[in-house]
Amino acid sequence: MGRHRLLRLVLAVLLAACAAPTPTSQSPATPSAALTPPTTTVAAPRPTPTTPTLTRPPSATARATVARPTSTQPAPTRPSACPGAPPLTLRVGQTVMVSLDPPVPSRVRTAPGRASALAGEVGPGEFVVVEAGPECADGYAWWKVRSEKGLTGWTVEGDVSGYWLVTPTPLPGATPPPALSIALAEASPLATGLTQTTVPACLDPNDCFRVLPAYTSARVEGYPLSGRFNPEFRVYPAGDYERLATSLEPLRAALAAQDTDYRYGYWLVVNAAQVLQAQPRFLSFQNGAGVRVLAHFAQATWPLNNSDLTYVFVGLTADGGALVTLTLPVHAASLPDDGGVWQTGGLPPIPTPNADYSNGDAILDAILAFNTRAAAELETLEAGAFTPGLDQLDALVGALRVGR
Repeated sequence: MGRHRLLRLVLAVLLAACAAPTPTSQSPATPSAALTPPTTTVAAPRPTPTTPTLTRPPSATARATVARPTSTQPAPTRPSACPGAPPLTLRVGQTVMVSLDPPVPSRVRTAPGRASALAGEVGPGEFVVVEAGPECADGYAWWKVRSEKGLTGWTVEGDVSGYWLVTPTPLPGATPPPALSIALAEASPLATGLTQTTVPACLDPNDCFRVLPAYTSARVEGYPLSGRFNPEFRVYPAGDYERLATSLEPLRAALAAQDTDYRYGYWLVVNAAQVLQAQPRFLSFQNGAGVRVLAHFAQATWPLNNSDLTYVFVGLTADGGALVTLTLPVHAASLPDDGGVWQTGGLPPIPTPNADYSNGDAILDAILAFNTRAAAELETLEAGAFTPGLDQLDALVGALRVGR
């Protein structure tokens, strides 16, 4: 077994990358819903994290940070059925819709039970994310939900005559919404063209890493490097993203404040933690603006390296109608090409593991020292010390135009 494989076995440390019914609301007479859903769901493979064997949490650094592993608490016991209520159909993490048949809002309360205070209402056809539950009270199954407008509380799944929270299922023959298009206003030496596809929505978290609306993917053809991420633009309709996934308000606030400490890598769909953010720069494109950073994502404590270094751009169109992300592999002159190359000129050396792994702590300390030094050096490099140069990558962003 090679030393790279041995070290991966030793060092794999996971990261934390990631209504009560009344006559004026949903009532016991509610029949099953006729559903009007968004775009179809597509399954996406979910990366399997490495099983941890080393539990000593590393210390965070200013630029290359490693999240501490968190202990897993036993899941609380939940009822499999509620007396007087229909069979349970929901699960935590699911995105569901308030029934359109009849078009009556569902009341949301501060706690399970009809005697609890009213927190608000969610209208028919609106989406909610199931956050906890079920709890049985007053002959109903109650679920804690979060609406697309930020309302949080407990509401009823339904009664014996029908369900008030339903799964949005595409109607046969339904026409998908028009896709957003991506174009480059100027030629770039980094791209011979863009190959665009519409990726269907994923509404079930069991089928994909993150619930997402349908979006446009544009693969950058002719890009000179390959890496952990494909060279790819993604454009999401902002309204659908906020309705189905999460609010974009934190991103809007960070961009408005030009916050360089905000972790912009969150807006990529990746099952790993962002452990590096370097060289932040706020950029404009043809009809919007955002920020570019150099990022590194990992599921374990591992040396920064060119195979994983990624140029990331995250932005919004000027009209607020679309979220834009871009990932491009990039190499830095100061980094090794692969994370398994331990002896690196100018950076702290990383020892090879002993046969009995007795030097595991020393290796972990060495990797953290390596990453701290490497992150600091990345901040000092000029644009030309990267391949492709950061000025070329920024120019590619500047040529972007999003339309329909």
